[in-house]
Amino acid sequence: MVDAELDAQCAQAEAVVRGLAHSPDARGLEGLARFLLRSEALASSRIEGLQVDGSPWPLP
Repeated sequence: MVDAELDAQCAQAEAVVRGLAHSPDARGLEGLARFLLRSEALASSRIEGLQVDGSPWPLP
């Protein structure tokens, strides 16, 4: 179970990130979004026991 303080901090961080996505400067976040999505996919695969190498994946 997640501590209430940690839960509140995560909710606050989520709100800040969502606010960034709607700001006029959000165009610069596209590269970061791709990086975070790829990092999450690699971490998820590792947790599930799938081994993937770190080679770059082709982007659509």
